[in-house]
Amino acid sequence: MDLNKTDNSSYNDTGYQMLISSSIVFWTYLILDISSTICSFFLLYQFISRRILHRAINNHTIIAITFSSLGTNLLDVPFSITYAHLGIVWPPTPIVCVIWWFASNANFTTTNILIAWGSFERHILIFHEKWLSTKKKRWLIHYAPLIFFMLYPFIFYVAAVFIPSCNDSFIFDYIQPVCGWMPCYASKTPIVMYDISTHGILPNIVIAICSIALLIRVIWHKHIRYRQQVKWKKYRKLTIQMLSLSIVFLIFNLPYLIYVILEYGNILPTNIDPEIYNYLIILTDFCILLLPFITLLSLPSEFWLKKWRHRLPMS
Repeated sequence: MDLNKTDNSSYNDTGYQMLISSSIVFWTYLILDISSTICSFFLLYQFISRRILHRAINNHTIIAITFSSLGTNLLDVPFSITYAHLGIVWPPTPIVCVIWWFASNANFTTTNILIAWGSFERHILIFHEKWLSTKKKRWLIHYAPLIFFMLYPFIFYVAAVFIPSCNDSFIFDYIQPVCGWMPCYASKTPIVMYDISTHGILPNIVIAICSIALLIRVIWHKHIRYRQQVKWKKYRKLTIQMLSLSIVFLIFNLPYLIYVILEYGNILPTNIDPEIYNYLIILTDFCILLLPFITLLSLPSEFWLKKWRHRLPMS
């Protein structure tokens, strides 16, 4: 693949003229990215340094989500910040476009799939503890799926983004965000349909169904079946932790997913403003940037809130 091949005609395009000032987008991205990155590193420090946290099996998926969202903070969002500041992809080279495609798709898809898995796994952790009673069962039901869901998206996008020969003749549009948003493999219908359905539609369906089912099952077991307050207190944080991540993710991600489905289904209204796509992409980025804060709030307060309170000067 000749990554030095460019097409200077792309500079003649007008690009997107968004209603929101590019400076607002730039500063919002920058502030959120810096604060989210700091929060992610703080979370990982807490998870890794505190044995009670990293040994808790319910935190393993959360740790994986934190790592994948940090990948977005460090590899994807900086390109968006540069684009918002300069108005072009910089430096304007094919390799930057390919790396941006990979960073954007791989990290977001990993987070998407991990939240879907976490939403499903919560049912096992809360209602089927015996399934994880032995080391063999934990490896089969917990560790193996988690490792697979962490590695699979990166393997797929390495093959989809870096290997295709279409990159040799692809016209990289450096005036458009993400060099025109869609990688060159998007022109291959079977691959892009697999990408959308498996990495977009399916995980969000799983998140929605499992989250609703989890809420119903918890309410049923707490108020109707067992009426055991001790049992509810034990699992309340498990439920709230995953539900909060799932709800925030769905709120920010579903509009983009619906748009993509309508577009590829050729049922998108012809009079819809194409700039809407830009805003929906920004929403998905903001979603990832907010996840560390949601995770932080779900941690026991003794690991962060009380410590900060003790450091505040007394009035």
